[in-house]
Amino acid sequence: MTEINPLTPKIVNDSTSLQDNKGGVKKDIKIPLVQSDDEKQREEEINKNVIEQLNKKISETLKKLEKENNIKRTEKVITKLTAEKGGKISEEDKRYWAELINQNADGTRINPALLAALIARETGFEKNKNVPTGAGPMQVTTITVTDMFSDTKGGRKRLYDLIDKETLDKILYQTDKDGKPLVDKNGKPVRKYHSPVELRQACGKDDDLGIKVGIMCLKMKFAESIARSRGMSLENTIKGLKSGTIKLGQEELEEKIITTLKNYNSVFNDYAPAVIDSLKKSSNMPIDSFNLYRIPLKK
Repeated sequence: MTEINPLTPKIVNDSTSLQDNKGGVKKDIKIPLVQSDDEKQREEEINKNVIEQLNKKISETLKKLEKENNIKRTEKVITKLTAEKGGKISEEDKRYWAELINQNADGTRINPALLAALIARETGFEKNKNVPTGAGPMQVTTITVTDMFSDTKGGRKRLYDLIDKETLDKILYQTDKDGKPLVDKNGKPVRKYHSPVELRQACGKDDDLGIKVGIMCLKMKFAESIARSRGMSLENTIKGLKSGTIKLGQEELEEKIITTLKNYNSVFNDYAPAVIDSLKKSSNMPIDSFNLYRIPLKK
């Protein structure tokens, strides 16, 4: 008979050799793994950390895949929008614009296809576009950006602050390494640009800046269209749009999007229909999917 000495409470191999006390024959047998309470706790913590790290890597991988898929979708829209005008765009430029558009769309909750359609109509995806009538991918004007500098009492800058103060601060002010506005000795934010003309010109040199400014202007035009139709103050309208207390029916929402596009570029009467037609052809999305504030629809 093989005698087995009692196991001590420590980690042992799951396979060990035991000697027969009569014949001296070694036999390999399987024995259960035995651990102390402390060792069990340590192993549980290690397993927990491993699982957490795996979940983190899976989450990061899924986010990267989603981001890449979104960029690919925008690239397809850009290809169709360019082809609609009989033009071509290189793979490098297509990627450049898709990344810029998605990056700004993610932060402002705007449909990337809408930004792509506006840029296609305004500049045809030409980089660093600066002409007398406008600057940047979305062709912002000096008159439009003037409101962003009117920070005296009653000025409209406070309304842009309501729309998206974080983005406006990035547009207007110098920031530290943490992205917070730098202040002078009087505690006032240090401006990047000293006049609307400087900001407009900068939009023609920095496509990312041009898109950010264009989005702010677009959101303001949308709020203005609703404020006028409802007889509300612009301030209360913006607050209502952001909080979701303003609800629109689908027809009213579509009407306001069309009005916004007309007001964004009031030079050409066919501008809004042309942009919407391009969106339908390039993205196959209903017009209410281009909701600028993600307004809840009336049931």
